[in-house]
Amino acid sequence: MLMTPKQKRTIRKGLVVAALLLLSATLSCTSTKSLEKLRRSLSSSPPAAQPPSAENLLDVRGAIHVHSYLSHDSQGRPEEILQAAADAGLDFIIMTDHTNPKIFTEGMEGWQGKILVIRGMEIIQERASLLAIGMKEFIDHKQFPLQEVVDRLKADGVLVFAAHPRTYPGWRRLTGLDGIEIYDIFDDATDHKSRYFQYFVDILFVFNRYPDEVFLSILDRPEKELLFWDQATQSQRLAGLAGNDAHQNVRVLGRQLDPYSRSFRFVNTHLLVPALDPPSLLNALAAGRGYIAFDILAEATGFLYGAQDKKRDWRMGEEVPFHEGIELYALTPQPGRGRLIKDGVVVQTAEGTALSFYPKEKGVYRVEWLLHRGDRWWPWIYSNPIYLR
Repeated sequence: MLMTPKQKRTIRKGLVVAALLLLSATLSCTSTKSLEKLRRSLSSSPPAAQPPSAENLLDVRGAIHVHSYLSHDSQGRPEEILQAAADAGLDFIIMTDHTNPKIFTEGMEGWQGKILVIRGMEIIQERASLLAIGMKEFIDHKQFPLQEVVDRLKADGVLVFAAHPRTYPGWRRLTGLDGIEIYDIFDDATDHKSRYFQYFVDILFVFNRYPDEVFLSILDRPEKELLFWDQATQSQRLAGLAGNDAHQNVRVLGRQLDPYSRSFRFVNTHLLVPALDPPSLLNALAAGRGYIAFDILAEATGFLYGAQDKKRDWRMGEEVPFHEGIELYALTPQPGRGRLIKDGVVVQTAEGTALSFYPKEKGVYRVEWLLHRGDRWWPWIYSNPIYLR
């Protein structure tokens, strides 16, 4: 019996659907095994062996780049955000709602229970996205060119960081910036379109059982951002921070993928401060006296990276006159793989919890540390640089 063209099309569609279902089932089975192994690895991490603390400095942990109902793309309420921050063990959050005068009448600021809240705003203009941190009053930036916006913010004592730097390479022409996002959750989740089908399968079949582990599957080394940063720091001091970019607004197939609690535990900016107060936080952030860590993999509090000679110590973010006898060192609370990077090039590696290096030339030196969890090595810590000039 001959088939009609319509019958042939129907059979072809059925075969395609069957193939997709078979592929989905196979991928789901593979994902389940991998995610279960990752969960066991995360839950069985040994207790952190705390390295010595930086003398007279606290290691405080926070979430930067957070949106609430004052942004057009979030419905998050203050009480939800504060509860999630408390559950994640955060010391501070930096709010960066999109341009809205209500930030200064309804937005959170100061101590909210045990959480210190710093007020800021995300400014999107000329394809650029800037985080203005520590704002005292509203600025209608749309009437000024981008460089003038930066100048006005800086004149007001506001810190200005380039957010989503991969989307606007022109940020490198701006003067007066304090730093850049070297990692952003949204950018990481959307930078590999070839993974979207796998994400969809995981969300459909295994997300309800392994929500944190599925969310972790987006995590990559931020190659472009680190390249931009390494290039820029050769001519200027530029602090790096992590953008949580928390909105609690992504729902797929009825699953809330990005509750504040998950975004806040996923990646954090750690700052070394003499006291937990707004001036100390802002000073440390501007100076790059801190590091970013994916604390969802393991608690990173206590990580140290510094320089020393026989007379004194220097911390992350500092500029050090180069001379013979300087030692660069790093200590971590969990064993892993360390890399010391000079001007974008790896110059030393280490296994375990310590790294030491005696540089022979000037340069900008920073540290990366990786952890093995499940069946792969994950990026864990990115330090701010030490500038040997």
